[in-house]
Amino acid sequence: GCDPCLNIVRDAGIDLSKLMAQFTSLKSYWDQFQDYQMIKLDVFMQAHPTLDTDAWYQALEDLAAVVESDLAQVSVGTLANSVHAFGRQLREARARVQHQVDRAVKDLVTISDRWLGQLAAD
Repeated sequence: GCDPCLNIVRDAGIDLSKLMAQFTSLKSYWDQFQDYQMIKLDVFMQAHPTLDTDAWYQALEDLAAVVESDLAQVSVGTLANSVHAFGRQLREARARVQHQVDRAVKDLVTISDRWLGQLAAD
């Protein structure tokens, strides 16, 4: 996931020289994250176009673009903030998706219980 990126930024704190020293590692972790996790998310989103994603998906993509820009421009001054913002948005997105999954499972159980109750009554 994105945790290695967040750890590098967290470990550097406000020391930009520490962040710069870890820049290559950060970029490598970010590229791996983009290549594996974000692509999976994009494929999932394309396969499920009816999901309620207004609250988080575009914001996640926008923040990912900011991180990409900061990395491309070697903007270590703003990179830490953009990585932190992306991490927060990613955690929120995970929580929203988990809530939607939990709600869908609950709805399926409710429907199943009703259906089984009707079968038992017949």
